[in-house]
Amino acid sequence: MIPLFKRTRYYYWLIGGFIRKYAKIMVIVFVIAFFALFFSRTIIDSFTQIFSINKKSVGILKQANNEQIPLEILQMISIPIVTYDTQGRLKPGLAKKWKVNDNGREYTFYFPKDLVWEDGSLFMVTDIDEELIKFPNIKTEIINDYTLKFTLPSSLANFPALLTTPVLKQNLTGINGQYKISRVKYDHGEMERVTLLPMESGLSQLTYKMYNTQDDLKLAYQLGEIDKLVTNDQKTASFFKKWRNSNVEGTTDYNRIITIFVNTRKNPFDNKNLRGAIAFGIDYDQLAKFGERAFSPVLPFSWAYNSEVKEYNYEPEISANVIEQSQLSKKPVTLITSYELEGIAETISKSLNKVGFPLEIRYLNYLPTDYELFMTIWEPPIDPDQYVFWHQTQNQLNYSRLKNVKIDKLLEDGRQEISPTKRKQIYQKWQEVMAEELPAIFLFFPKKYTISRKI
Repeated sequence: MIPLFKRTRYYYWLIGGFIRKYAKIMVIVFVIAFFALFFSRTIIDSFTQIFSINKKSVGILKQANNEQIPLEILQMISIPIVTYDTQGRLKPGLAKKWKVNDNGREYTFYFPKDLVWEDGSLFMVTDIDEELIKFPNIKTEIINDYTLKFTLPSSLANFPALLTTPVLKQNLTGINGQYKISRVKYDHGEMERVTLLPMESGLSQLTYKMYNTQDDLKLAYQLGEIDKLVTNDQKTASFFKKWRNSNVEGTTDYNRIITIFVNTRKNPFDNKNLRGAIAFGIDYDQLAKFGERAFSPVLPFSWAYNSEVKEYNYEPEISANVIEQSQLSKKPVTLITSYELEGIAETISKSLNKVGFPLEIRYLNYLPTDYELFMTIWEPPIDPDQYVFWHQTQNQLNYSRLKNVKIDKLLEDGRQEISPTKRKQIYQKWQEVMAEELPAIFLFFPKKYTISRKI
């Protein structure tokens, strides 16, 4: 019993002496550990968000799928596996290169070994959100930490275009972006706002707020809820140009085309001569204030753009003659569009009415199942493959209800041909056929107005 008591007393005095000797150091270590734990990354982000002076709020329209982060925001926080150059050619993004085998049925992507996610962890292929690299009927294989392989059932020349969405890993963590996501707020299951914190000094903290309509965006700016918005509406731009505290910058948006889709399966629009009469009956000079003329469904900066396609300029006599023979003057035709394009629709209506085309305008925020003419701001893919918009097997996005064997064949050949030279020839021919068949009237590239408060 006595030896046990002595041993206990010995350790008591030993530990006590150690504490007395190193008490200050122990207190300092404890305080450092406490604050390191307290000021974790999440806490720091919260403090930065609350006390930051350099803040801006940006208003954007809600997406069709309002549960997903809009592409505009994703591009701020991360980069894609594959991207485009200035001529619309695919080039490496996050991946350093890729190889194509088996005549376009196998694609292997190779990634650098020094990539770092914005949370500080080293990049590995297994980190990528599976939804971004899984596709129907395509086999996805992770060869190793830095190699990703896709095996396709058939040749697809533009497959890398499917990998142009910025990559994320779980918890919305991006890579090589200028910003990181601090907070996402939902309201009744719909995304309401996204707050971004800068990864570089000198950048503003951004809060993206989602709104249902352009009118909602305009009102939010008037009420001071947002500091910036982008619109194609000339009236809205003119309204805010009068505000002394606001800047209005106008540019041409070459990524989108104001387009009238013609229902080619609905009588009498199954007649391409009548579709041509509509194109000849539009006074394009009156539309010049809204944007720059377009002649093709392929974007003008694309390597596949054909500048020699047939042009439809204002020919009122030709238009009036065809319309009169078609007996259309006795039957009103309805153009479906949105209020955002009201000024354009009214201008087109006046022009067509002069040549005897009885056009009525109906404003909707959705596309009905049965329609004659449909005008919208259409965003073609950067790659010239437009199979989903014009092939007769496509129902959802084939707005013109187009059924044309020649166009189908060219679209099929274009996505199967691996040679860039031959592929260009195919798509240039396809544009020529599209101009002859005219399933849609490509009007112009719209003006885009950025409205922001002066600093």
